[in-house]
Amino acid sequence: QSTWGHLARLARMSAVAVLLALIACAALGAESTSSSLVVVERYHEDCKTGAISQVPLQVGDRLPSATLFSFETGYFTKERVQRLTNLKRVVMFSVAGAYYPGAAAQVRAYANAAHKFRDDYIIDNILLMASSDVYTLRAFADWVPGVHGHIGHDDFHYYSDSSLTFAKGAGLVASVEAPGVARGLALFVLVVNDGVVEYVAIDEGLEHKATALEHTIAYLDAAPKPDREPDHTGHNH
Repeated sequence: QSTWGHLARLARMSAVAVLLALIACAALGAESTSSSLVVVERYHEDCKTGAISQVPLQVGDRLPSATLFSFETGYFTKERVQRLTNLKRVVMFSVAGAYYPGAAAQVRAYANAAHKFRDDYIIDNILLMASSDVYTLRAFADWVPGVHGHIGHDDFHYYSDSSLTFAKGAGLVASVEAPGVARGLALFVLVVNDGVVEYVAIDEGLEHKATALEHTIAYLDAAPKPDREPDHTGHNH
């Protein structure tokens, strides 16, 4: 009986040792995994001075998770950034605000290039973004000459990031405040492939220079093109 009892104790001790070894391995694996994940804080605002520091998206970065809003259809709608960009090649561009000087010309230029984006460069969607509220943005898009016919067609759409959720997550908050306009999005152009940035241009001021259409076209002319047709089925409008 003592021999069997001794064997039973040994078995229990062995089982405990194995269990402790498994727990240790799991903890080591978790530590290794967490240390390999680098979380980038892309936006910080000093609560005392209001000064901001940020790390903008770069080529190879994945877009942040955010919800954007629209009144494009005459109804208030919202879309996740991931739904708009996953498995798609997308051009995203911003303006300082609805009706701000230079905004109309920028929107008109990109809207009028919608066919070229789609047919020549396999761009699935062109997304205009601004911090203006959805109703102001809708009125602005309707007001810009030559743009209304593209809205909801030619894969050209607009979205409001009025809460700056996307801008802060992407490090793309305006470093300069437009006179009479609350701090909004930096002027940027992103070419995004399946949620990953393949091209980025940012203007530090309030004029569209690096973000002008000609520079985006120059990049797309030189960049490899996807070997497929544009996808027109993924947008809910």
